Amino acid sequence: MGTSPAIACGLAPEELPPRLSQARRLGTSLRDVHVDGSHASLRFDGPGIRAQIERFVSAESTCCPFFKFEIRPEGTTTILSIEAPDEGAPLLRGLVAGFVSAWELPS
Repeated sequence: MGTSPAIACGLAPEELPPRLSQARRLGTSLRDVHVDGSHASLRFDGPGIRAQIERFVSAESTCCPFFKFEIRPEGTTTILSIEAPDEGAPLLRGLVAGFVSAWELPS
């Protein structure tokens, strides 16, 4: 029987601002987001966005190994699905908030 990874972010305090900045940059290409409990689906458009998402997922996987990421193409869109254990839902919402913080609301 294996052990589950701890439900905690392993980022050092000084690593948080650059990671949030990376999420915000990706968020400028975010077109749609859906969060349901411990699952999120984010839709991105833009040239080279998949490679940027892959870099983010690679970095995020080291500090938050309890997240499960899936990246898949859908036409010209890249879908990022993120799942967390039920007790990780608040951290999932925090991660999604980092992307959404870059959204511009229409005036």
